[in-house]
Amino acid sequence: MPFGLKNAPFTFSKMMAEILHGCEHFAVPYLDDVAIYSNSWEEHLNHLNGILTKIKDAGLTIKPIKWKFAQDRVKYLGHIVGHGIRTPNEVKVKAVLEFPVPTTESQVRAFLGLAGYYNHYIPMFSSIAAPLTETLKGRLRKGEKIRIGQKECTSAFKELKRKLSQQPILYAPDFNKEFILQTDASNSDYGCNFISKR
Repeated sequence: MPFGLKNAPFTFSKMMAEILHGCEHFAVPYLDDVAIYSNSWEEHLNHLNGILTKIKDAGLTIKPIKWKFAQDRVKYLGHIVGHGIRTPNEVKVKAVLEFPVPTTESQVRAFLGLAGYYNHYIPMFSSIAAPLTETLKGRLRKGEKIRIGQKECTSAFKELKRKLSQQPILYAPDFNKEFILQTDASNSDYGCNFISKR
């Protein structure tokens, strides 16, 4: 790819998807990162061999110093993944917890974007965040202060932080067990949860 190519990430992602075609059930590429997961050590060695062969056949090289092999838990795209669970990366959660009370439209957007990345960990995220989202609906002049001091906005801001500070965990589904589907809808949001009976 020529230096400065604006669509370089897209081009590289497309290339990696083509190279790893057929490996989707055990490998997840994201730009130059590839997460490989398996149910056993023997299966993992086979998966690893297959991925490395595909990368070699494509004429690509890797730096082994950047690879982490045989990890039971890995940090991947802001999450810690392994043993059938997924939790938010502590560093990212810390950034959410240390976020100052937003006073401008861009600060509200930044907070909602940061916290929203972990919305899967917070049940009813959109309902909790609704007062903050509502502040973005009006037209403000650049730099104009928003009315974050409203009780509902402050409460939503604190509640989202509190929920993330409780070290939430998502478990991989157990398809041998029955699932409960919970849905909800209102004028401001909708949601759907799959709950596996434990």
